[in-house]
Amino acid sequence: MKSEGERESEGEATRDALLAKGNEAGGGGEEEGKAQMETLEDIMKVVGTRGRWNICLFVICGGNVATASFLTLAYQFLGATPDHWCLVPPLRQANWTTEQIRSLTSPPGAQWTGCYMYDYNYTAAVQLGYNTSMARPDLLALAPTTPANNSTSVTSCPAREFNLTQYTSTIVTEWDLVCERRVLYSTTQAVNQLGFLIGSVVAGILMDVLGRRIVFLVSVVLTVALGLATAISSTPEVFITLRFFTSVTIMTSYYPAFLIVMETCSASSRSTFGALYVLPWSVGYMLLPAIAYFIRQWQWLQVALTLPYAIFICFFWFLPESPRWLLQHDQEERALELLLKVAKVNRRPVPPIPVLQKALKRVKSTMMTKTKEDSEVAKGKMSLRRIKRRVGEKVGELTRGRRLGRYLAVMCVCWFTVSLVYYGLSLNATNLSADPYLYMFLGGLIEVPAYLALWLCLQHRGRRPTTLALFLLCGVCIAVSAAIMLTVPNVHVEVKITLSLAGKMGVAAAFHLLYLYTVELFPTRLRSLALGLCGFVGRLGSISSPYVNDILGGAKVWAPSVLFSSAALLAGLITLVLPETKDQNLPEKDHLHNDENHLNHLTAHDPTSVPPHHIKIGSEQDKEKGQ
Repeated sequence: MKSEGERESEGEATRDALLAKGNEAGGGGEEEGKAQMETLEDIMKVVGTRGRWNICLFVICGGNVATASFLTLAYQFLGATPDHWCLVPPLRQANWTTEQIRSLTSPPGAQWTGCYMYDYNYTAAVQLGYNTSMARPDLLALAPTTPANNSTSVTSCPAREFNLTQYTSTIVTEWDLVCERRVLYSTTQAVNQLGFLIGSVVAGILMDVLGRRIVFLVSVVLTVALGLATAISSTPEVFITLRFFTSVTIMTSYYPAFLIVMETCSASSRSTFGALYVLPWSVGYMLLPAIAYFIRQWQWLQVALTLPYAIFICFFWFLPESPRWLLQHDQEERALELLLKVAKVNRRPVPPIPVLQKALKRVKSTMMTKTKEDSEVAKGKMSLRRIKRRVGEKVGELTRGRRLGRYLAVMCVCWFTVSLVYYGLSLNATNLSADPYLYMFLGGLIEVPAYLALWLCLQHRGRRPTTLALFLLCGVCIAVSAAIMLTVPNVHVEVKITLSLAGKMGVAAAFHLLYLYTVELFPTRLRSLALGLCGFVGRLGSISSPYVNDILGGAKVWAPSVLFSSAALLAGLITLVLPETKDQNLPEKDHLHNDENHLNHLTAHDPTSVPPHHIKIGSEQDKEKGQ
């Protein structure tokens, strides 16, 4: 039995032979070509879907994924919290050691928190000396003790000292983001996810109105400018504001790049490109702790993590617009020019231009009937009011259909869960008592086999069973980890790290699979908006993750794991209501999502159950050989 790649290669070889025959025979080849180019996937196979042009596009867009991981996960190091204790100027000026200061000032149970200290007369402690002060603390009390009240009062630390042996400076040491200011510390990461949330919606709207390419390029320029400005923040409020806008532009560059790659693939190669597209994220994930290890000052670390984005400005002339978007917005000439360029770079023969033009017209006719607003978008004349109305209409289209609304609701739950669990586990090194550099590196390393396994699963299994299995793997591993932390408090940290990373392996693969699954469920007209809405809901989960780790984890170290495992198991079960989309062309017509028509389109694996012009060439050849 032949693999998908072999069938696609045979189909492309047959198509090349037909094109050559058509070029020799003249008009006869036009009818042959028509029979072979009924969908955009067919046209992309003619110009090539695995050639040099496609590889270059994949490398450029994949590189953006690697750099996105730098600024997304940098919170672990930019906001690292070193060991800290109360600053007591009289004792420090008297050259008391750190151990002496902490032993005298810290109340029992708060030895390592650095938030409170005894309300002593520390000037008197300097005069009495360390040994006498420890033996007779009653001499240091500002208020005399009585039999009814023999306890010493405690007060908040007016200032703190930090252990700077591991980090030269972080935003925590810079602005004292501990104790009563700890919520502000969590907000620095939550606002990062809030930016992703807003960016998801903005990307969905802008990609539909302006196109994938221009949104990507402008976002890259803004990311570089905002990232460098963040490094010179003077207050936490300025840092939070700039980090928010940086996160918006990261998301508005990530989505367009992903859609361009997916919308220039054939149905069978989409599994390969879709699964491997996120591998650069793992590379950036593993490089991040190495960069942070050598750059211990947060300002310079921010600069080092931002500058790689500038590389993508150089690809201004190469990065193409999505041919699907061009056809959707009545720009056939640009689509034709792009396809001819792809064929030239891939060294593929093409049919006569009139044949290709007719094929593009047929493909465009299968999309939503062009409206006045579509023409205005193509000409760049659409007003803001009409843009708002257009977006509102499309949101209505997404939610009105019974089946389409159900799919959107399920995907939103899955996106929320996968974002909550993924970022919760990625930033949970503190609650696991793990070395942050090692934990971060292992977190990136474990994603490499996760994505490779995802690729194999997508080649041989469908989207739905793979999504279910990944969520179950994640939920079970984290549940076991929580049970161990609850019943065996002194368990070795290696055991907790192993189980946590095993769960992260499953959720990492599920995270990326949801991108691919979402793209395949919705038609071109609604695809970018659906992806943006799902991303919006997903970021609500990632916004919650730092609060779960810092506040809930601060109360009970096992509590975050219980929450993560429960959410993952629930999300896995509800994916059973989704249809299978493996080996299906990306839907174009909106009516495909109306109840039974949509279900039949997504589940039609038998070639005899679909119209003849939808049958793949490779499948026809296999059928003929079987006869």
